[in-house]
Amino acid sequence: MENKTKSRLLSYDIIRITAILLVLLVHVSGYMVLYHSDTSSREFIVGNILNGISRAGVPLFLMLTGALLLNEDRKFDVKKFYKTSFLWMALLLVGWTVAYGFFYAVLFPTFHHTAVVWDTVGKTMWNYALNLPTMYPHLWYMFMVVGLYLMIPVLRLFVKRENKKYILGIILAFVVVQLAVNTGNPFTKWWTFNFTTIVNKFHVEPATGFVGYVLTGWFLTNFKINKPRRLALYGLSLASVVLATYEVQTMLDTIPGVRGGFYEPLTLTAFLYGLGVFVLLYTLCGEKETKSRVTATLSKCAFGTYIIHAFWMEMITMWWPYWEFEAQKPLLYMVMLFIAVVAVSYLTVWLVSFIPGLKKIFYIK
Repeated sequence: MENKTKSRLLSYDIIRITAILLVLLVHVSGYMVLYHSDTSSREFIVGNILNGISRAGVPLFLMLTGALLLNEDRKFDVKKFYKTSFLWMALLLVGWTVAYGFFYAVLFPTFHHTAVVWDTVGKTMWNYALNLPTMYPHLWYMFMVVGLYLMIPVLRLFVKRENKKYILGIILAFVVVQLAVNTGNPFTKWWTFNFTTIVNKFHVEPATGFVGYVLTGWFLTNFKINKPRRLALYGLSLASVVLATYEVQTMLDTIPGVRGGFYEPLTLTAFLYGLGVFVLLYTLCGEKETKSRVTATLSKCAFGTYIIHAFWMEMITMWWPYWEFEAQKPLLYMVMLFIAVVAVSYLTVWLVSFIPGLKKIFYIK
């Protein structure tokens, strides 16, 4: 049985599995933080610490995308890519947006024993598609991925090892004009302008957005970082997550936008934190290949778990909210909630993976 499993790079599977677990932890801890906004409460403090720790998830996913899709050593057919990967991802985006829109417009109020206003269902679903106004607006990632996939064939035209210095230049520009600017913006709250206003005047769009993450993933898997630099990066990564968590904890009351300036993917602290975790996992696994069915299954089901976990988060927290947890221990509650969401989400995707016609809705190949 074991021999029938194809060899896979262990590092890529481990990075993907780590990424999805951290993303789920973002929403589990976010549930606690958003419902307990008093920064002095133990619920907020514990939730904020876990929220900070989990912020490497999206950066890991994005860097892994670059490592895989920009790999020069893998055959790449543009027409096939657009007809399969890009087109199917676009269709999934439409399908899941409609599904979640219907859930929040009709099923969600029904489960909460409130009347469904049928006259506004269409408007509610349309508003969901445009704004994702929910506690777990996770489908933003699919919108972004569709746009990113559209650009992958173009990126492959110049993402070559011989262009190492040019690509590194783009990554550094991305760090300065996108990440550093976003991290600094909250501190301009009392100014008549922010750093983005200034940078946008120069129209440096090629160095903005999420492409920088994709290029970084390609760079890290093509050029080794020596041990002294890795150790320095690990220290910087740790310092970044500690700083981000501390700043949000101490400054949120006076600067509400500080959470977005330190935790969101397009911030300097999130980038450095994710960078350190990616390099650590990639270094530990090296170029090892594995035929493990466990890691292969967990990795293959990761994207589907990302898609469905928001539904289960809504359902589990509705059935078992924190305020009905008698022990009132936030860490214990979040650990139990995390385990429950991970287990039921993965189980859902794993079961569907055995149904040939349906497994594609979770992008299982």
